[in-house]
Amino acid sequence: MLNSRELLAEIVEKLSDEPFMEGFKYLKSKRAFKLKTTDGWYMIDLFPSRVPSWQVVSTSDKEVMTDILSIEPIASRRFNLIMDWLYKLLVKHGIDRTNDCASAWCKAKEHGYDSDYLFGLDKCNFEQEYNRLRTCISGLARSITTEYITLEQLYKKTVYPFFKQDPDPYKNGFDWVFEDLYLSRLVDIDNYNNLKKIMMRHLDELKKRGEPNYIKAEHLIPEIIEALEREADIARKKRN
Repeated sequence: MLNSRELLAEIVEKLSDEPFMEGFKYLKSKRAFKLKTTDGWYMIDLFPSRVPSWQVVSTSDKEVMTDILSIEPIASRRFNLIMDWLYKLLVKHGIDRTNDCASAWCKAKEHGYDSDYLFGLDKCNFEQEYNRLRTCISGLARSITTEYITLEQLYKKTVYPFFKQDPDPYKNGFDWVFEDLYLSRLVDIDNYNNLKKIMMRHLDELKKRGEPNYIKAEHLIPEIIEALEREADIARKKRN
């Protein structure tokens, strides 16, 4: 019987040879496949975890006799242009924030796949689960690398819908608001002021319910907005 690390290594090795993973490099420290681009990256995170047998619910009459390696794949895309400026500004003011965040995600369930794949450490179901995982990752890789090639695609899929329906008031975090405003000013400046009104209403909701991340950075909002407008205007002129 393998341990979870050995089984994960075997799965990674097989995935690395798949045609749809061409160009992706496995990063052991992140347990993810990464494809660098001139403007950012694509990522396929595996999110592996070991699950003891007693926690696994059998789908048959047979008792689960082996621990499980669970893999929950998620694909993501990052555009450095809309992320770096805010990171630098927040760090300047002592607000912790990683500079390796994604701009968009493709999640398994949203694309019609199961969200997790359960490999027995005794490899009793290896081929069956690998084929299921392969199908899912192939679909996620195809989606993330075709639906989010350009900033315009990102805007259309993740920002433009807010003109029809306001953001979820319970959506976590606050920094995505400014990233979306930056993107709007960059690729659709004619609608920027309308989006700004929508986002300011959302920030008011965050303030009312005392969202911790918002409260920590509330005093910086005027500076953040000034910076995003300035940086987006500079970037837009360079693109035109």
